[in-house]
Amino acid sequence: MKKQLIIIAIMAASLSQGQTMFAQMFGKAETPIPAVAWYKLDGNALDSSGNGYTGTVKGAVVTNGYFGQGYYFGGAAAVIDRATSQGLVNGASGTVCFWMKADSRETKYTWSVAQNGQAFFWSRRESDGRVSARLYQGSQAFWVYSTSKYSAGTWVHVAFRWGVTGWKISINGAPEGTDANTTAVNLGASTLTVGAQYPDIPMNGSMDDVRIFDRALSVANIQRIMTGQSVQPVEELQ
Repeated sequence: MKKQLIIIAIMAASLSQGQTMFAQMFGKAETPIPAVAWYKLDGNALDSSGNGYTGTVKGAVVTNGYFGQGYYFGGAAAVIDRATSQGLVNGASGTVCFWMKADSRETKYTWSVAQNGQAFFWSRRESDGRVSARLYQGSQAFWVYSTSKYSAGTWVHVAFRWGVTGWKISINGAPEGTDANTTAVNLGASTLTVGAQYPDIPMNGSMDDVRIFDRALSVANIQRIMTGQSVQPVEELQ
């Protein structure tokens, strides 16, 4: 009897290993990595992650998005915000990604996604056409910049990642700027805004499919997000 149980245990372990190998080879039986917050912006600011971080639309107008509908932000009064966003842009690693289409290159910087409070995480478009992200905590400030420059009137996918290998930015799925900073983001219970660093630094343009994750996603998964697919563990490198 004991010998039979041992044989059954070995067979079960082999089956489990076989299922894992099959999933890695063919992308089957994998549970997608969930977003902490996911704003599809299909005519509303609902959080599709299931975590309840639904925002409030203030002045933004429904428009054509990259996937279906999106929102157009045309000035300081246009913003989507989620007050008391504890647990969104926080932690030792994470990813913030979205589609954006600017009306034009700005004469000064403008903001796309921000979270404010004791510290700040800001995503912005520079006046020279680059895209950047900033982390400000206490007396420290860190920046990471894209190397390419966006074209006005064109949809651009932007992804910022931070973690043990530093800060990284990808434009349209391609890795670009990096910074060696590995400081954890700790923004506390602050307000997340989409479309402005509310209320005084707006963007002029459209946004769609804003997603926030609590880990630094691989390039492969960022490219999956670009095509509307789910994030797969088998493709994670960090």
